[in-house]
Amino acid sequence: MFKNRFMNKVILSLLSIVLLISACKNDPKGAQQMPPEATDPARSGEAYSMTLDGKKLMEWNEPTEIKAKNDADISNTRTRYLQGLNDVTRYLEYAKAYLADGHVENAISILDKAAAKFENTADVFYWRGEAKIKGRQFAEANSDFWKAAKLMETQQGYKGLVRLTGIDSILNPSLHYLNYQGMGMSYQAAGELNSADKMYEVCGDFSTNPDLWTVSYYYQYQNYARSGNETGAKEVMATVDKSKQTLPPFKPYLDALLYWKGDIAEAELVDLDQMPHSSEEARPWLIKAYALVVKAMIEKKNDKALEYCNKILSCGYWAQYPYILAESDALRIRKIQIPKTDVIDIRGTSKPN
Repeated sequence: MFKNRFMNKVILSLLSIVLLISACKNDPKGAQQMPPEATDPARSGEAYSMTLDGKKLMEWNEPTEIKAKNDADISNTRTRYLQGLNDVTRYLEYAKAYLADGHVENAISILDKAAAKFENTADVFYWRGEAKIKGRQFAEANSDFWKAAKLMETQQGYKGLVRLTGIDSILNPSLHYLNYQGMGMSYQAAGELNSADKMYEVCGDFSTNPDLWTVSYYYQYQNYARSGNETGAKEVMATVDKSKQTLPPFKPYLDALLYWKGDIAEAELVDLDQMPHSSEEARPWLIKAYALVVKAMIEKKNDKALEYCNKILSCGYWAQYPYILAESDALRIRKIQIPKTDVIDIRGTSKPN
């Protein structure tokens, strides 16, 4: 299961399947509201996006120096964009700068323009898919990811036009890896666990270092274990032990796997009362905090899982993957329906098969 396959064969076979993907927004009419403890911390200013049940998502807390850097990045990339309207990279950098600061709709608007002008550039559709995940527009996100996948069919090992920075540059994924991870994320958030685990398996095909494998296993296991794929879950766990070599930024993923395996206790994994104060602090905290949600749901302890979800949602760092998953899990636990998935024809015909 975890051996590399011929990448083109995998992609072509996946692109020949019609999958169900989630609708982009929930109709809040008649829906139960999330409890007060699950809402975002009180913040002033404009709403950057909306939760699945229609609440405003506001600016999250960042240290002054990080906020100043984000503002400068937006200003600088805007200047470059205006000076290079025929350069697709300028669009991507400008949209990415907005996305890093939570301005989801601004990023999507820029990428819409790029998609109209550079329709054969995979990067445009990958980044727009990323923006739409953060905007809780899962169906539209996966449509973009599929377009990116088709455009990259012959680009093995493609790293993308935008230089990765920070922790992403250490992980060093290909754009293929990021694209299929995004698809898995969209399916998982929509509750389509059997489709999600297939996407995370393909991430394994593009895993070229131990840390990429560790991240892949983190997502594979939680989908296998919750969808009843005991064989897949056991095979993942067979690869996990405390001696596994992982670079520090990716140790939270390994710690989560060790927690699921029973090798470390909850108290060793994460302190839910030690809330993060920046997006940088939130990243490892959310990875490990969401592991508590997963284990509680595997054990059918939904009340406990909801308690963990609410704790995650109270931190306010709403653009990170584990937060989005906790948000969608909380709605399902409380039996608030996320809209039915759409059927799309990924071969591009006008009607779905």
